[in-house]
Parts: sequence; structure tokens; C-alpha cells
Amino acid sequence: MTTKNKSIEWVEIFNLYNTIKSLYALCEETDPELKTNLQPLNEFRAALDHLMRIVGIENLPEYKDKDIIEEARKLKSHLARALFDICDMLSINYRNKICDILDPFDIDVIKEALPTYYSKIKPRLEEITEEIADLRTNKRFEKEEDSIEAHYKIIKELKEFYVVIKKAHPSLIELNKKRKKSKCKENIIPIVAIAVAVVLAVIGWIL
Repeated sequence: MTTKNKSIEWVEIFNLYNTIKSLYALCEETDPELKTNLQPLNEFRAALDHLMRIVGIENLPEYKDKDIIEEARKLKSHLARALFDICDMLSINYRNKICDILDPFDIDVIKEALPTYYSKIKPRLEEITEEIADLRTNKRFEKEEDSIEAHYKIIKELKEFYVVIKKAHPSLIELNKKRKKSKCKENIIPIVAIAVAVVLAVIGWIL
């Protein structure tokens, strides 16, 4: 967009928009039906409204009395809220997916397939849950830019954990099968031993 007003931080606005697009794509991957993602669309619509007002101010006389800087501020604010909403959804989606992968397996299987899960990943996931709660109540940052960066960093970290755990899923399944077979053998041996003892006892009684 060519703008007559040089005081609007278009690079920052477009960087924010591109970040939102990439995060929204992740939302589509983690929640294909996008059941919980209506609020960001409302923020997008509001942002578009302010963007069109900026275009109007610069090109149409009936908008000349509008404050272009205020419209740009509101545009960025709606984009930021869209990012926060998307990050909230993504954080929930990633944590749920991690739980879905790990829930069927016991602690020993998880420890063997993912040696750092209980020492590093799980404690960090619990910390992230608290950090997200702080971000939602705006307790950590005064500047919107700092909050945006913190949200993005958390999502990036959650994605990395999810990828690691997802890659370990085949190993979790294989280890679980081996453990079940081993337990089955352990249970069969005493039964066979008892059966043999009974048979021998019966034979001895007959003889």
C-alpha cells in the first residue's frame, strides 16, 4: 500500500499481520474444524474496517476529518487481539494433543521413549500454563509489543514439544506392545508351573 502518511508504522503492522497468518495456519492444522476460532475473525473484520478508514482518509474528502493515526492504532490493536486469541487457542490445542498422545501409556513407557519428558518437558508445560494465565490477565507486560512477543515465544515452544512427542509416538506404541507381551509371559509362567504341578500330583496319585 502506498501511503501519504509517513508516521504510520506499516512495517510493524504488516509484520504483525504475517505472524498472525502463520499462527492461524497452525490453528487449522491443530483444529481443522476451527470450532473455537470465531473471535479472531471478529478482530480481523474490525481491523479491516479501520484499514479501509485509513484508505478513505488518504483518498476520499468525506473522511478528511478522521484521525489517521488513531485509526492505525486501532487497526494494530485489533490485530494484536486476534493474535492473542489465536495463541490462546493454539496453546490449548497443543497441550490437549500432547495429553492425547501420552495418556494411553504408563510412566515407565514414557520415560523410556522420552527420557527428558518428566525432567524437562512436563515441568516446562506446567510453567507455560501459569505464564499463559498471567498473559491473559495482562500481569506481565505494560507494552503490547512485549506481550505479542511473549505469546509467540510460548507457542513456538509448545510446538517444539508437540513435535518431539509426536515423533516419539511410534516408539511409545512399540514399547507398550513389548511390555504387554512381557507381562503376559510373566503371568503365564506361574499358571503353567501350577498346571504342571497339578498334573504331576495327579500322575503320582494314580501311580
